Amino acid sequence: MFAPAEQEAFAARIQQAVTGFVEDPHRAVRDADATFEEVVADLGAALAERGRLLRSGKDGSGADSGADTEDLRIALQHYRDLTERLVRL
Repeated sequence: MFAPAEQEAFAARIQQAVTGFVEDPHRAVRDADATFEEVVADLGAALAERGRLLRSGKDGSGADSGADTEDLRIALQHYRDLTERLVRL
């Protein structure tokens, strides 16, 4: 769900928190918490946008777009794939 640069940035922030634990445990946990909260918020926004695009049929596959069966099959695959990925988290 995240671009490679975003993944690296979040991973670096968490690693920095872990590395800084010995010096300042409270700050390390605050930094890790802030990073986690940002990841969750960004993930929620990305999922909401993906759902909006699927529902609107931006690619012609929305349920209300007058799409043909093939378009709807592709939309269903997108929903299935995304849902299965989330369930495995």
